[in-house]
Amino acid sequence: MRRRASRWCAWRDSCGRTRRPRTPGKGVFRMPEGWMAAVSELGGVINAIKAVEMFQRLAVKKGAVVRDKTEVVDVTKQGDDGLIIVKASNGEEFHGAKCVVTVGAWTSKLVKSLTGTDLPVQPLHTLLCYWKAKKPGDELTA
Repeated sequence: MRRRASRWCAWRDSCGRTRRPRTPGKGVFRMPEGWMAAVSELGGVINAIKAVEMFQRLAVKKGAVVRDKTEVVDVTKQGDDGLIIVKASNGEEFHGAKCVVTVGAWTSKLVKSLTGTDLPVQPLHTLLCYWKAKKPGDELTA
C-alpha cells in the first residue's frame, strides 16, 4: 500500500528535497522553512457550493428533507424501530429512519447539548489559490 501511495503523491520539505523523483512544477514555488507541500497528478478543483447543491438535489430526489439555515435544538431516537426525531428552533419536527445534521461550526454546541460530551472540534482554515498563466503553454499540469 505504501508503494502505491508514493506513486500518486509527492511532497517536498522546506529545503526543497523532493520525496519522489519527478515533481510537477519543480522550481516554480519556494516554501518557507518548515513548510510542506503535497502534489498530486490526479488533482483537480471542485466547486464546493455546486457540489453541495448537487448532493442536496440528489437527496431530495431520493426523498430526503433538506432545510438550510435551520437551527437544530434536539435529536432523539424513539422506539425499537429506531425512529429519529429532529426538532428545530422554529418548532418544526422531522421524522425518519436516518438523519444527517450538518451544523459546521456549531457541531460542538449541538453535541454537548444532546450528549453532554465536549467534542473538541477544531475548524480547519484552507486556502485555495489560482494563478493565471501569462501566456498559453505556461500552464502547470500537476
